[in-house]
Formats: sequence, structure tokens, C-alpha cells
Amino acid sequence: MQKIFIFLLCLGLSGCATFGQMERGLNALQGRDVQIAFDVLGYPSGKQEFGNDIVYYWQVDSSGAILLPQTSTTTGYVGMTPVYGSTTYNQVVPVNYNCLIKLVTDDKGVIKTWEYNGNYGGCASYIKRLNRYYNQEEAPKFKTPQKIETKEAKSNMEQGNKFILFDEQSMNDKRGYVPSGWMGDYQAIKIEYNYTNNPHSGLYCQKWFYSGKKTNGQGWGGVFWQNPPNNWGNVDGGFNLSKFSKLTFWARGENGGEVLTFGMGGITGRYSDSAKAELSKIALTKEWKQYTIDLKDKNLARIIGGFFWTVNEADNPNGCTFYLDDIAYE
Repeated sequence: MQKIFIFLLCLGLSGCATFGQMERGLNALQGRDVQIAFDVLGYPSGKQEFGNDIVYYWQVDSSGAILLPQTSTTTGYVGMTPVYGSTTYNQVVPVNYNCLIKLVTDDKGVIKTWEYNGNYGGCASYIKRLNRYYNQEEAPKFKTPQKIETKEAKSNMEQGNKFILFDEQSMNDKRGYVPSGWMGDYQAIKIEYNYTNNPHSGLYCQKWFYSGKKTNGQGWGGVFWQNPPNNWGNVDGGFNLSKFSKLTFWARGENGGEVLTFGMGGITGRYSDSAKAELSKIALTKEWKQYTIDLKDKNLARIIGGFFWTVNEADNPNGCTFYLDDIAYE
């Protein structure tokens, strides 16, 4: 019965790939002003405030009924000859339609992240609106990525044979990669961007803190360095890094033994990263150590997510503090 019910709902929504359309449309809204979401989805059902973040939500919760055709078969005899008959009737089946969409914005009203749950019947109207928005405004067009060989980029981010993501000279340059893509339990993450105690080189390093708490119910957290900031594949950005063969960075833990994953690329959307690579579950040492991600066989034609780190509660139940410095493509 359940399979038939789902099938009928899918027919009404022009195919069962509808939640893919939902996610595609929500990805297209990420990094945009929340007013665009109001235009697409209508006015929200409500909002909640958490520090500098605002969570807007759209909700559907209603009941209804559908008629499912049923067939019953009867058998009788005429004399010694069996006779078969069938009767078709409609059975009334109660159904619940529910959908919940949440959009999280920063203090400037820019959409940072999203989540949803529900069923096809409840989410149908939102899926159609998001799909229409994507098809009209965000139809994929692969454009040539911006190039790093421009004078401006070269003088600010490309130094010699390196493309710098973080060091003394590039730390305040917002035209390169910026640690804007906070993920998972992002409210459990804090940063001191200009930390002066024991940097690897120069005067500053980055100090990152993860509390290990499920502040957003995820059990993990992380940050993406993106170009432009808050770009989850919905904006034509990133850099062509094809001339480089590796990504290097220096890291250390507060106590040693902190377990993290580091990497680059992997952002998908209208404009997707052309590659992804990572070092999975690295146990940091208390002293500075350089790590290298080999990119020799990777297509680096467009990289929006220049660097990322992720951490999870299971590996760091009490949270962790760690430090980063001198992040660069070479």
C-alpha cells in the first residue's frame, strides 16, 4: 500500500527526483540575500534568532485523503464449472502532508545554510517554486574560471611559485580564498584570526576552537575557504590553479592528538569544483608540522573551495583547539 501511495504522489509531482530539485534550488539560494528566498518561497511561517544568526522557516502540516483503487476477486460455481469475478472499488486512505524548510542567515541577511524534512505531498509547492527559480535564474552555464595570472591576483596572492591562502601578506586580502563556509555545528566553532602566540612564521597564525557540542544537531563541524565568500557553487568564482601540483599547510594542536580532516575542493552546484582531495583523520602534534596534499593528477581548472577542515565529536568528544599557518598551493 505504501509503495502505491508514494507512486501516486510522485506522478503528481512529475517524477520522483523532486527532492533533488528541492536541494538544487536551495543550493542556488545559498549565499544570496534572504529577500530572494521570500520572493521564491513566499513569506516564512516564522523565524528564530540565535546570536547574530536568524533562522527563517516555512512549514506545512495538514491532513487529507486519497482514493486508492482496489480489486477483489470472487469465485463461484455454475454446476461443476468454476466462475471467477472481480470487483473494483475505491478505498479512502488518510494521509498527512508535512514539510519544513529552514534557512539560516547571517547578520547581513545572507543565507548561510539550509535544511529541510517532510514528504512529497507537503513539499510539492516548495519544490515547484525552487525548481522554477533554478531553471529561470540559475540554469547551469559553465564559464571560464577567473585566472590567477592577472596583475592584481599575482601581486596579492601569487608569490613566486606559490598561491597563498593564508600568510602575513594575504591575511586581510578578501579577493582570494576566505574562511566563510562554516558547516555542521557551526555555532560550536570560534576563531582568532590574528593569533600572536607561537605562530609558525611571521607575527600571526589562526587559532581555531571546536567545542564538541551539537549546537546545530550535527555532531561535526568544519570551515571552507571559498571564493568569493559564502560561495557554495551558486556563483561563478574560484581560481584556475592548474599550474600547481600540491597544497601545503602548517598545523599544530593545543595538546596533540586532535583529529581532523583537511582538504580542498568538492563544492557542488551550478558552478562546481573541478576536483577534490583530502587528508583524512590526521592526528595533530603539539609542535608545528607541515602537511602536503598531492594534486598532481587533479583537474584544477576551477577551484571554489580552496581549503577546508572538518572535525567530529566522535574523534574529539571534549572538543579541540588547533592552529593553522602558511596555507598555499605550490
